Amino acid sequence: MPSSLPLVDSESLLSRHAFFVWLGYAARMQQRDPQFHIELGARLKDARIHKQMTMQAAADALGCAKSAVGHWETGRNAVSVVDLLRLAALYGVPPEQFIPGSAGQPTMDEQFIQAYAQLDEAGKAAMLAFMSTYNATRAK
Repeated sequence: MPSSLPLVDSESLLSRHAFFVWLGYAARMQQRDPQFHIELGARLKDARIHKQMTMQAAADALGCAKSAVGHWETGRNAVSVVDLLRLAALYGVPPEQFIPGSAGQPTMDEQFIQAYAQLDEAGKAAMLAFMSTYNATRAK
């Protein structure tokens, strides 16, 4: 029996996941947690060094002061989302890599998305039908 549920493509799931990662980033930025900024800064510095760039070269490429890059890397100043995206592009890494708690082992959500992306259309339909049934039973 064909499912009447719409199929969700893996690109849509990945973009939804990225949206929630960035929503979490925005929330953490507002909390002004010093440890979060220190960890984020260390990741920025690691990416810059891996790219074999000096702080001055990164600053020149971004059109900002060398001190701005230094302050981001030490956690002294918060990095705006726009600057974080520009740094990711400059260093050639996914921007989520910089966010503490989002790199390393894939989360359960990321594992699910990866597994879902590998399913054929029938598998995706079966998964969505299962999720619908599961959610309906939990609501009771």
